[in-house]
Amino acid sequence: MNRCSGTVAVLALTGFLLVACLGPGVPDPENEGLMASLPIYPGATLVQRYMPSALPCPSSYLWHVYAASDDRQAVRAFYKQNLADLGWQQFDPPEGEDAPPGRFYKDSAEVDVLFWDHGVPPSPPIGQVAEPPPGTAVFFGIVACLDPGVPDPENEGLMASLPIYPGATLVQKYWMNFLPAPSSYLWHVYATSDDGQAVRTFYKQNLVDLGWEFDPGEGEGSLLGRFYGGSNAEVDVFVWDHEMPPAPPKGQVAKPPPGTAAFFAIRVSHWPGVRYW
Repeated sequence: MNRCSGTVAVLALTGFLLVACLGPGVPDPENEGLMASLPIYPGATLVQRYMPSALPCPSSYLWHVYAASDDRQAVRAFYKQNLADLGWQQFDPPEGEDAPPGRFYKDSAEVDVLFWDHGVPPSPPIGQVAEPPPGTAVFFGIVACLDPGVPDPENEGLMASLPIYPGATLVQKYWMNFLPAPSSYLWHVYATSDDGQAVRTFYKQNLVDLGWEFDPGEGEGSLLGRFYGGSNAEVDVFVWDHEMPPAPPKGQVAKPPPGTAAFFAIRVSHWPGVRYW
């Protein structure tokens, strides 16, 4: 059975949340087992439990939402330390990437730690388990799922339609799930012997020539900018002038060749502009 990306997210507003994946709206023993293997912040109260489906995942995410009386920094430190002790590897997203503040990988599973700033997150009516207790200071959640990033033929086709900078070497390829988007982002990371400015010029010119609408206003840090096309498609271009960006453990394709001067990434999706943190 194919599975959606493994994700554990901790979200904080004035409580916290846990999510595990597998079957559209149908409980799955493996996701239950994954959720049961994760630590729970001491003294936290379960206030919500539900299983929303998340396309294209063939199973549902299992959400556990908790309320805690401590602040978000204490919750964040707890999960960072305890997940590392359990063998989870933290992923630091490239500068400018839309990504949760804490993402962890272990084998084929992914855990995202997310925080909310205001109130308990919404849930289906049947998802309510208990009221947040008096003195609740933070809500946080853990989103857990197996096999991070489900390949999507539409995004594969979109990536194949884009130009590749001449002489560039593919060094990373991976899928990254992004709730609540209906498909996973596809990332291709390349190494080149030319400088970053040459790459920036190439993509800005060539994508515009292909009819993509360039939005320079959203570019920040390593993000060159966003390009928008038909069918609700988005292409994001990142450029790093020095170090290769981090990637999930299974995302490595090849080592950068001698003489590499810059790295750049192409990220494609069909559900742009959604942020949950």
